[in-house]
Amino acid sequence: MTPILNIRFQFLLVLLFLTSALMEVKAEEFTLPENPFTRLVRSEDGELKSFDTSLVTFVSQDGSQRVTLVGAIHIGEAQYYKTLNEKFTQFDAVLFEMVGDGDPRPDSAKDSKGIVGSAQRLSAEMMGLEFQIGSIDYHAKNFIHGDMTTTEFKDGMKKRGDGVLVWYARSLGYENAQRSETSPEDLKNILNLIVSSDKSKALRRMSAEKMADIKSTTKPVDGKNGSTLIRDRNAKALQVLREQLDSGKKNVAIFYGAAHLPDFAQKLQEDFGMKPEKIEWITCWKLD
Repeated sequence: MTPILNIRFQFLLVLLFLTSALMEVKAEEFTLPENPFTRLVRSEDGELKSFDTSLVTFVSQDGSQRVTLVGAIHIGEAQYYKTLNEKFTQFDAVLFEMVGDGDPRPDSAKDSKGIVGSAQRLSAEMMGLEFQIGSIDYHAKNFIHGDMTTTEFKDGMKKRGDGVLVWYARSLGYENAQRSETSPEDLKNILNLIVSSDKSKALRRMSAEKMADIKSTTKPVDGKNGSTLIRDRNAKALQVLREQLDSGKKNVAIFYGAAHLPDFAQKLQEDFGMKPEKIEWITCWKLD
């Protein structure tokens, strides 16, 4: 090889090395957006098009294990739950939320009892949507209970001195502090609800803004010192996650309500030494 060709060859090798290094740096610098778990999609003229939730994947430092946070909204379109069921088949294990004893695996919406379950079923019916329980296949072989038992949940509430009334009071106080008057967007939504021929879609649009704002749920409910509803249940799920990873599982999903995910994301980075790798969005409600 002539000296000139040799120099050119070495230059190409250096260029390839630098390109490869830059690609690696770019991959390592992936950071999460301010809210990586829910989003509102709008058209160019600002009209609402959809309300989406995400699958956010974290990877271990050596790249051998991955944990994906799958944000759930408990009422959604049939296609939304169909897509999630298909996604879940790709994981070695899916940790699901459901306070209960033994191995609670609901079959239909009727299995969701109590005030919260009844309210969610009613909301789904009014909005023309499906209920998560009855739509998700909780009997899939890779589904693993990753939540508190009934006793653990009751003991947690007793220890913290919290419960439904406390969470409601915190949420009400937070909302009043954040808003002193009805916004123009609220007035527009109320008017649309009154005059709309499609009440279910109008209700979706009216609810989407609030549903997409995770902080308005987590901050007041969790308070300054955490709550049984979010922080303690998350701790139990992460305990189960650790067991699954230690047993050799390489690709695990945590399927919890979107309000739980900010704390999960923080713990995966701080306690598990993982880093965010990618985000995939799925439409939960169509709004146009």
